[in-house]
Amino acid sequence: MTAVYLYDLEAAPPDAALAERLPRWRRERYDRLRNEAARRESLGAGLLFAYAMRRRGISPEEPIQELPAGKPVFARREDVFFSLSHSGRYVLCAVSGAPVGVDVQQIRPVRLSLVRRFHPAEQAWLEDRPEEERQVALFRLWTRKEAWVKAVSGDHFVSLSEADVIHPLQGLLFRDYEVPGGYHASVCAAEGELPEEIQQIALSELSAI
Repeated sequence: MTAVYLYDLEAAPPDAALAERLPRWRRERYDRLRNEAARRESLGAGLLFAYAMRRRGISPEEPIQELPAGKPVFARREDVFFSLSHSGRYVLCAVSGAPVGVDVQQIRPVRLSLVRRFHPAEQAWLEDRPEEERQVALFRLWTRKEAWVKAVSGDHFVSLSEADVIHPLQGLLFRDYEVPGGYHASVCAAEGELPEEIQQIALSELSAI
């Protein structure tokens, strides 16, 4: 089964001292960052990754490699897959026994012309929404698209126009989540069961790993 975990950075900002607990590959990323907001997001994502792995019975220090398209995967395991995302106050981590992708976005005014890069069927779907619903609908589409890209990319880059993620795709499942504070999240996975709800994890749980 796929598990999806959420951590609210705003409700409980992680202390920089917790960087000592990051897995090596996440610590290397964290140390390269100079922007404080980016460091906070990276720290939260790394701690959530470590928590999710331990819940799965896997050491967070398992070697990681990047596939040609930039996707991080375990170098010596083919039974566990993961995906990370962060936006504003939240970081999100999905863990699955098959390829998985997750995305979270803060709903905000953006140009609808963004979808010109998407599949024609997706563009038509958005145009069919009532005008007052289109901004929210756009973020449902956007997070699904990002989750799909993360799930299926690997040895090659995929095009945003390559697939329609609003309608059923063979071999893949999608689920959408409303996240408190005006955020939307989506998960895409290649295994059979997706959780009905995201599990929100407290800082005390992350700090105890």
